[in-house]
Amino acid sequence: MGGVNYLVVMHFIYFLMLHYWLFFAKTFTGTVNGTASFVVGDATLNWTEAQKYCRQNFVDLASIWSQTENDVINKLANGSCVWIGLYRHKVWSDGSNTVFKHWAENQPDQGDQKCIAASFSDSGRWSDETCSQSFPFICYGPSTAFTFSFEY
Repeated sequence: MGGVNYLVVMHFIYFLMLHYWLFFAKTFTGTVNGTASFVVGDATLNWTEAQKYCRQNFVDLASIWSQTENDVINKLANGSCVWIGLYRHKVWSDGSNTVFKHWAENQPDQGDQKCIAASFSDSGRWSDETCSQSFPFICYGPSTAFTFSFEY
């Protein structure tokens, strides 16, 4: 009977840890100790695939709240054009509204482009692009991988 109780307790502990982690992953602000935490994706994907990758492995595509954060991403992008988390010119991938804007000249335009890329060969200026194009991308947040061990 002790083995069954042990198993129930272990499942309960795992359940609590998982829900604790899920709660904090959903409320992650994109900073670690007050500093933006961005990661360059390890592939070239379309916007939807990049968003899915970031959500599975980190938190989401990058939301940029200031020129300082845009500058950090500029260094990470190393001159490339990269997907960021802005969609339809006003909403970040994580659902928050955009406040900081850094559009390239004549952008956003009135075309059918709905996904936003930052061109770091153009001072990190943003442009709306067709979502099916493939670019490198920037995620924010800690890795979803975590480990824990039990001693008994």
